[in-house]
Amino acid sequence: METNHALIVWSSTWTIIGDTVVCTGCMRGQELSDCEASFVHDPACKAGLGVFLQPWVSLHNILDLQRG
Repeated sequence: METNHALIVWSSTWTIIGDTVVCTGCMRGQELSDCEASFVHDPACKAGLGVFLQPWVSLHNILDLQRG
């Protein structure tokens, strides 16, 4: 149940379009090939103040918890 909550929280800020994760607040994206770099939000983006500096890594960790 905790993993489902984490995935819901993640998806409230991010969406995946093709091989790009996109911030739903500022619509900036980051390709999977850049997953180890910190995500750069638009300076005015409220989501940029949040927890997810590496959305691909965060998603990977959430999914790993789901698998067990």
